[in-house]
Amino acid sequence: MAKTNFVDGNPAEQIEGTIVTAAFLNALNNHRHRGLAEDGDGAIDYAADTGSADAYAIALSPALAAHVTGMPISFKAANANTGAATLNVDGLGAVAIKKNVNKDLSAGDIAAGQIIIVVYDGTYFQMISWPGAGAL
Repeated sequence: MAKTNFVDGNPAEQIEGTIVTAAFLNALNNHRHRGLAEDGDGAIDYAADTGSADAYAIALSPALAAHVTGMPISFKAANANTGAATLNVDGLGAVAIKKNVNKDLSAGDIAAGQIIIVVYDGTYFQMISWPGAGAL
């Protein structure tokens, strides 16, 4: 089902506006984005990493159906990185995490326990978090 295009009403021109119910708004508020262009898919939240150093893995609930360009994702890293790293979201496959557009991470850019924010650019996850304590 494609996303609904909402319409502003105009009684003077007898144009009926979209009626949005509380149930719809509550469903929208309580859903996470799954990478689908459907009503009810909302903003992504957060997941804890279950992978290893340099091979981070998270499972969102509900799971993503596909990577979405421009989508921010946050996760809590279980381990510090020791060099170039990847992130596997919902078993969609490991994708390289880059900094400064196309640079591999350096050791310590991700600290154990750090909340990491990445954005998928269509090819890589761009790390937009401040580097971990080991990188300072």
